[in-house]
Amino acid sequence: MNEELIREIQSTRFQIVRFREGYEMSDVDRFLNELSAKVAQGVASPADIDAARFRPVRLREGYDMDWVDATLDNLRARLSTTPSAAAPPAAAPAVPPSAATPRQDAVPTRPPSVIQEVGSSGLGRLWGRLFGR
Repeated sequence: MNEELIREIQSTRFQIVRFREGYEMSDVDRFLNELSAKVAQGVASPADIDAARFRPVRLREGYDMDWVDATLDNLRARLSTTPSAAAPPAAAPAVPPSAATPRQDAVPTRPPSVIQEVGSSGLGRLWGRLFGR
Protein backbone atom coordinates (compact mmCIF):
# COMPACT_ATOMS: atom_id res chain seq x y z
CA MET A 1 0.00 0.00 0.00
CA ASN A 2 2.77 2.47 0.89
CA GLU A 3 4.62 1.90 -2.36
CA GLU A 4 1.44 2.18 -4.42
CA LEU A 5 0.41 5.45 -2.77
CA ILE A 6 3.94 6.85 -3.05
CA ARG A 7 4.03 6.01 -6.77
CA GLU A 8 0.65 7.64 -7.24
CA ILE A 9 1.75 10.82 -5.45
CA GLN A 10 5.03 11.02 -7.35
CA SER A 11 3.41 10.44 -10.75
CA THR A 12 0.63 12.99 -10.24
CA ARG A 13 0.42 15.56 -13.04
CA PHE A 14 -1.83 18.59 -13.20
CA GLN A 15 -3.23 20.73 -15.96
CA ILE A 16 -1.25 23.95 -16.28
CA VAL A 17 -3.20 27.20 -16.56
CA ARG A 18 -2.32 30.71 -17.69
CA PHE A 19 -4.44 33.85 -17.77
CA ARG A 20 -6.49 32.62 -14.83
CA GLU A 21 -5.73 31.89 -11.23
CA GLY A 22 -3.79 28.75 -10.41
CA TYR A 23 -1.58 27.40 -7.65
CA GLU A 24 2.15 28.13 -7.55
CA MET A 25 3.66 25.01 -9.12
CA SER A 26 6.71 24.89 -6.83
CA ASP A 27 4.47 25.03 -3.71
CA VAL A 28 2.36 22.08 -4.90
CA ASP A 29 5.41 20.06 -6.01
CA ARG A 30 7.17 20.68 -2.67
CA PHE A 31 4.07 19.62 -0.74
CA LEU A 32 3.67 16.41 -2.76
CA ASN A 33 7.35 15.55 -2.15
CA GLU A 34 6.90 16.10 1.60
CA LEU A 35 3.69 14.05 1.62
CA SER A 36 5.40 11.25 -0.26
CA ALA A 37 8.19 11.19 2.34
CA LYS A 38 5.64 11.10 5.19
CA VAL A 39 3.79 8.21 3.54
CA ALA A 40 7.10 6.35 3.21
CA GLN A 41 7.75 6.90 6.93
CA GLY A 42 4.19 5.87 7.81
CA VAL A 43 3.33 9.19 9.48
CA ALA A 44 1.10 10.81 6.84
CA SER A 45 -2.43 11.79 7.87
CA PRO A 46 -5.41 13.64 6.39
CA ALA A 47 -4.46 16.58 8.64
CA ASP A 48 -1.31 17.05 6.55
CA ILE A 49 -3.48 17.64 3.50
CA ASP A 50 -5.89 19.88 5.42
CA ALA A 51 -2.94 22.06 6.47
CA ALA A 52 -1.61 22.47 2.92
CA ARG A 53 -1.63 26.04 1.60
CA PHE A 54 -0.48 27.16 -1.84
CA ARG A 55 0.18 30.65 -3.14
CA PRO A 56 -2.13 31.68 -5.99
CA VAL A 57 -0.61 32.89 -9.26
CA ARG A 58 -2.16 34.74 -12.17
CA LEU A 59 -0.85 35.68 -15.60
CA ARG A 60 1.89 33.08 -15.34
CA GLU A 61 1.89 29.32 -15.30
CA GLY A 62 0.29 27.58 -12.36
CA TYR A 63 -1.52 24.34 -11.63
CA ASP A 64 -5.27 24.29 -12.20
CA MET A 65 -6.82 24.79 -8.75
CA ASP A 66 -9.72 22.42 -9.36
CA TRP A 67 -7.40 19.59 -10.41
CA VAL A 68 -5.10 20.07 -7.43
CA ASP A 69 -8.03 20.27 -5.01
CA ALA A 70 -9.66 17.14 -6.49
CA THR A 71 -6.39 15.21 -6.23
CA LEU A 72 -5.87 16.31 -2.63
CA ASP A 73 -9.46 15.31 -1.78
CA ASN A 74 -8.75 11.86 -3.22
CA LEU A 75 -5.50 11.56 -1.25
CA ARG A 76 -7.24 12.74 1.94
CA ALA A 77 -9.90 10.04 1.47
CA ARG A 78 -7.23 7.39 0.92
CA LEU A 79 -5.35 8.43 4.04
CA SER A 80 -8.50 8.65 6.18
CA THR A 81 -9.78 5.19 5.17
CA THR A 82 -6.43 3.61 5.96
CA PRO A 83 -5.90 3.36 9.75
CA SER A 84 -2.25 2.49 9.20
CA ALA A 85 -0.05 2.84 6.16
CA ALA A 86 0.28 -0.94 5.87
CA ALA A 87 -3.46 -1.74 5.76
CA PRO A 88 -5.20 -1.74 2.35
CA PRO A 89 -8.15 0.61 1.82
CA ALA A 90 -11.68 -0.78 2.21
CA ALA A 91 -12.75 0.21 -1.30
CA ALA A 92 -10.88 1.05 -4.46
CA PRO A 93 -10.34 4.82 -4.57
CA ALA A 94 -11.24 7.00 -7.51
CA VAL A 95 -8.42 7.61 -9.94
CA PRO A 96 -7.02 11.14 -9.56
CA PRO A 97 -7.40 13.46 -12.51
CA SER A 98 -4.63 13.45 -15.06
CA ALA A 99 -3.90 15.56 -18.08
CA ALA A 100 -5.25 12.78 -20.30
CA THR A 101 -8.51 12.19 -18.42
CA PRO A 102 -9.91 15.30 -16.72
CA ARG A 103 -12.64 14.88 -14.10
CA GLN A 104 -15.84 16.38 -15.39
CA ASP A 105 -16.93 17.64 -11.97
CA ALA A 106 -13.60 19.37 -11.29
CA VAL A 107 -12.85 20.93 -14.66
CA PRO A 108 -15.13 23.57 -16.13
CA THR A 109 -16.89 22.27 -19.23
CA ARG A 110 -16.15 25.49 -21.08
CA PRO A 111 -12.95 27.32 -20.20
CA PRO A 112 -13.36 31.03 -19.52
CA SER A 113 -12.63 33.23 -22.46
CA VAL A 114 -9.86 35.78 -22.18
CA ILE A 115 -12.13 38.20 -24.03
CA GLN A 116 -14.84 37.77 -21.40
CA GLU A 117 -12.36 38.44 -18.61
CA VAL A 118 -11.03 41.58 -20.29
CA GLY A 119 -14.55 42.74 -21.17
CA SER A 120 -15.61 42.78 -17.52
CA SER A 121 -12.61 44.77 -16.33
CA GLY A 122 -11.80 48.45 -16.38
CA LEU A 123 -9.70 47.84 -19.49
CA GLY A 124 -12.75 46.41 -21.24
CA ARG A 125 -14.88 49.46 -20.35
CA LEU A 126 -12.12 51.77 -21.61
CA TRP A 127 -11.88 49.75 -24.83
CA GLY A 128 -15.64 50.10 -25.26
CA ARG A 129 -15.51 53.88 -24.78
CA LEU A 130 -12.62 54.27 -27.20
CA PHE A 131 -14.13 52.13 -29.94
CA GLY A 132 -17.84 52.69 -29.29
CA ARG A 133 -18.81 49.20 -28.18
